Amino acid sequence: AVAAGTDPAAAIPGPGLYAMGLYGGVFGWVLGVAMRVAPMFLARRKGTRMGGAVLAVLNAAVLFGLLAEGWPPTSRPAEVLLALADLGAALALVIGAVAVGAWEPEPRAVIALQLDRTEARFFRLAFASAGLAAAGLLGGTALTLAGVPPHGLLADATRHLLTVGFVVGMICAMGFRFLPVIEGVRLAVPWARVVAFWALAAAVLLRTAELGADYVDEGFLRPAAVSGFLAWAALAFWGLAVSVTMARGAAARRGPAG
Repeated sequence: AVAAGTDPAAAIPGPGLYAMGLYGGVFGWVLGVAMRVAPMFLARRKGTRMGGAVLAVLNAAVLFGLLAEGWPPTSRPAEVLLALADLGAALALVIGAVAVGAWEPEPRAVIALQLDRTEARFFRLAFASAGLAAAGLLGGTALTLAGVPPHGLLADATRHLLTVGFVVGMICAMGFRFLPVIEGVRLAVPWARVVAFWALAAAVLLRTAELGADYVDEGFLRPAAVSGFLAWAALAFWGLAVSVTMARGAAARRGPAG
């Protein structure tokens, strides 16, 4: 920001930093944890050895993003390299989802480790968002490589599917599932789990619907504006349940000592 001087656009992180932070950092961590603990979320799932493939394509995505820093953002080489970075992220999402069997039918009578159905829904929402985002990334990559720049809202909707639907969905699922185990108490405010899920699902739906503004009518932008509030509301209810559960766990640990 200091080097940018009076030009605010120059202070915006480049695509290389974006790829490192989102693809290499966040996606690498979330997908790694998901592939490790998927059997605890979904019944009858087994471990997988596809982690190496996920890591390879994520590393390639970060590399392409970093190479794109060598050209102006609007130049053809930069556009192609960024498209290849998006392609790598899309492949990582697809491989990760296939590896954990995220879209396989779940027996209604079987929930692993007495998992609440809402927690399984968070997990499925996350990978459904990842699937739609992968389709958006692949579509944007194909358009870019064909020399047809995609509409701006496609990139925006895809980005929110990744950050809100996939990342926040996975964080909520893992927090609701593992915190009671770690703290040794039941989840506090259990209704907050249901409210958080539907708020997050609505946020994802409304933000994705903004694509209609590019192809149908600009009126689709109005409901999309509410999606940010709903996403933060979902995190607020998640935080409420998590904080009260942690407080109960701390109180339970102090009890025997006192």
